[in-house]
Amino acid sequence: MIKKVKIKKSRIILLFIILIGLVSRLMSFIIGPVLLSNLNSNIFPDEASFLVYAKYLLIGETPPIPISYHGSIIISSLIALFYSVFGVQVIVGRLISVIFGTLTIGVVYYFSRELFNNEKVAILSALFISISAVLRFWDIRALSDGPLTFFFVLSMFLFFKGLKSEKIKFFILAGISSVIAFLVKYPGFLVLIIMSIYFLIIILKRDIRTKKRKIFVNFSITIITFSVSIIFLLLSQFAIKYQPFLQIGAYIQGLVFQNTNFLYYILYLLSLNTVYGILMIIFLSFIIIYSIIKLNYGILLLLIWSIVVFIFFSLYGPSELYRYLLPAFPALYMLISYFFITTISPNLKIFRTHNNWFKKSIVLLLIMSLISFISLEITFGEYIIVKRSNTYKGVYNCSNWLFSNAYPESNIMAPSNALSQLEFYTSSNYNYYTLSSADSWSDIVMDLRNNHINYVIISVLQYPETQNLPICTLLPLHLTPIYNSTDGDFITYIYNTTGI
Repeated sequence: MIKKVKIKKSRIILLFIILIGLVSRLMSFIIGPVLLSNLNSNIFPDEASFLVYAKYLLIGETPPIPISYHGSIIISSLIALFYSVFGVQVIVGRLISVIFGTLTIGVVYYFSRELFNNEKVAILSALFISISAVLRFWDIRALSDGPLTFFFVLSMFLFFKGLKSEKIKFFILAGISSVIAFLVKYPGFLVLIIMSIYFLIIILKRDIRTKKRKIFVNFSITIITFSVSIIFLLLSQFAIKYQPFLQIGAYIQGLVFQNTNFLYYILYLLSLNTVYGILMIIFLSFIIIYSIIKLNYGILLLLIWSIVVFIFFSLYGPSELYRYLLPAFPALYMLISYFFITTISPNLKIFRTHNNWFKKSIVLLLIMSLISFISLEITFGEYIIVKRSNTYKGVYNCSNWLFSNAYPESNIMAPSNALSQLEFYTSSNYNYYTLSSADSWSDIVMDLRNNHINYVIISVLQYPETQNLPICTLLPLHLTPIYNSTDGDFITYIYNTTGI
């Protein structure tokens, strides 16, 4: 006799949402190649650094260009492992991010359910992660931000699960997951800061003082697990030379010596679209105020989580990229889900009555807001993906030109952020140098001659960090480009400097 296996409706819904997340990421994954007829032509500079880093990790050699800052002990090793099976291809690195991005959906569901003991909040949180414009955009890139977000959420989930169940195994697993998050990318250590702040707050609550010693011992296990692992890593020259300690050093230097724009992320949101930016700022402000009013243990953890990540990267001056905030988005989406469910769900029964038109209008407005938010996440996400899939085609075309026209071992000077792209595209066929920083034409010529530079690549708009370099202004005055490639507003030029 065959027993019937009962599957909860919520599990079926979760599987469907995960499938939506996977399909949407795979669809976004192929939008660029469909538009450009080539997967390689829309690789971001940091992506190329990860791909090149993994290639040299596979063959056991040191990369010929300085890209160790963008490596990741965990993700680069995974990419290298996949390289050994499937070959050195862009799709290999990107699929790893797609996998972790999809797994994040399930973890957020179980975490939300644990936080609020509410199936509807958990389902909506998972749906938001599934269709999120920001997460989908970065979950299809060969970068460490997507995997970092997964281990960030997993660490917080295990920590909270441990606090509720008082089982040591969850604290041990939280420590292990935190170490992995740190090795994926250095902001992973923020998990310990968030945990510690939250722990210190709840340990002072009267209702748990009788269990204070046990909770303290259990949490100490998480700290010890993380600390012991880091100590062993500090004894490793490989870890110190590459990730994550190299990035921590760069962060400290930026924090101390570089200018910081604390409002960068707010201004960036407004720069995307003023109306959209204003509406999102008002909406998120309302969510935070509502969360503070309805404050409980779950909301407290999510608020601390969001604030710590935001402050940490708002203080970082040299390169404030919005993808750095990726680990905070699951916390924000869970807060948004809690807001919509707790304001809409209890009031749906009001539509059975024939009065209370004011309350009905408010509930309808909330429902419309939820539908609009979901629609915006889907449509705006695809808009970003389509728009950004056309960038960096110029350097790709220039690489093809070099591959067809330049002799092997030619010396090429290019923007620092383009070196990893060129290295990946040309399969290490040439020697690369960063653009000269000399102030005068004579000194620039001296640099070109001393390094025996055959070609110089310039794309000021594509690589804005080079716009103040005199070579970008002076070289076009003295030489005519032998090749150029246009990609929207961006034009990339190649100059032959062999006979200069």
